[in-house]
Amino acid sequence: MNVLLYISSTKSNKNDRKGFTIIELLIVLFLIVVVGGIGYLSLGKQLAREKLLSEGFALANDFNNVKNSAMLQGIRYALKVTSSNTYEIAFYDSLGVRKVLRTSKLSNGRFGVISGISSCPDGSAADVSDGVSFPDNEIVFLPIGVPLSSGCAIITRNPYAVAVSVNPSGQIETFVYIKGSWVKK
Repeated sequence: MNVLLYISSTKSNKNDRKGFTIIELLIVLFLIVVVGGIGYLSLGKQLAREKLLSEGFALANDFNNVKNSAMLQGIRYALKVTSSNTYEIAFYDSLGVRKVLRTSKLSNGRFGVISGISSCPDGSAADVSDGVSFPDNEIVFLPIGVPLSSGCAIITRNPYAVAVSVNPSGQIETFVYIKGSWVKK
């Protein structure tokens, strides 16, 4: 009987170990790093798209401000794309001289197109090779709130795109390029 107690007590001591082995800890740490890395990459892509969308909304807001200023002031106001990442807001005085009010710079994208985009989302213009379809890269709003010409400006950061479109009646809309097609926001 004493022999039996001794054998069973030694077996229980081996199974009653406390703590984890270094291998177990390394496996758990590896799994945490892999899951965290996947989450970080996914979050990074989502943040890039959200920043670009925010920039598109800011551009749409500037279009609206230009339109409203033209109507309130009773003179022509304009927004002109001057480079791949800058645009100016200006007005035309009574003599027709263009006066720049401010210059804005895109921080999360550039004016341009990505593969698959060949026209404005609303079909208002076919040539958007440089990301802008307005004549001379400028949209001018008349004092009655309508533009001289319709078109769009496309902001890209591969693989994402946001377009701000102005139709002939002066309506301003924002679109996002998702999975090969434009979606109105």
